[in-house]
Amino acid sequence: MANRFVIVSAARTGSTVLRHMLNNHPNMCCHGELLTRDANAAISRHAGYGGKKSNILDFSVEQLKADPARYIREFVLNPGNFKAVGIKIIYQDLLGTHARGVLDWIRDNKDIKIIHLRRQNRLRRLISHRLAIQSGVFLVHIGGNTPIYDKIKLGLEECIVDFQETIRLELMVDGIFSEHSVKSVTYEHIMNSFSDEIDGVLDFIEVPKVPLTSTLVKLGAKNLNDVVDDYAELRRSAAGTPYESYFD
Repeated sequence: MANRFVIVSAARTGSTVLRHMLNNHPNMCCHGELLTRDANAAISRHAGYGGKKSNILDFSVEQLKADPARYIREFVLNPGNFKAVGIKIIYQDLLGTHARGVLDWIRDNKDIKIIHLRRQNRLRRLISHRLAIQSGVFLVHIGGNTPIYDKIKLGLEECIVDFQETIRLELMVDGIFSEHSVKSVTYEHIMNSFSDEIDGVLDFIEVPKVPLTSTLVKLGAKNLNDVVDDYAELRRSAAGTPYESYFD
């Protein structure tokens, strides 16, 4: 029986990069975010129809809306000829009422492997998320046009609320899948230890190790002063808090 897996994460933690890399494996298929609230947009984007209509697309949308759990079980995680098949799901979609039945089904099937992806620097996750929403650009391939950002305003209280909510969801997911086989992965290790971290994921999924790459460009800004208004003051205000390391 082929291995089935789910990548679970917060938004802007590198799940798209990981998914694209895994999808380049010849023995594996890894699906994108199908469980968003807009089924039409999710399937159109995932299937590459570019907004064009077709009977296949319409059928998929109808099936996903009618019974999300059945759609994931019978279509998305049906391995076909692949040795492994998976899907990435953002916390809010996994836990949302629009994805009714999906969480219970995954939780009940202990053979489904869980890749829990986190971003250690939760401040950069928050900023990346805010910039993506501002620009409307969530991914760019090599050779594409990267967005130019206006500076965003952030207060320490807003940051802490976001950090705590992300931590709460991380711990909740750990508890939900405590009886599953779980591989914990971080954004930082994927980006900084590319091959070693990916090899560990391939071992976990039990597929042969092959070189995998991604054509996605890293978005955002290396220097947070370039994208956050009065970042120096925000950083000073975080000194002495449990989260000050995020502001280095």
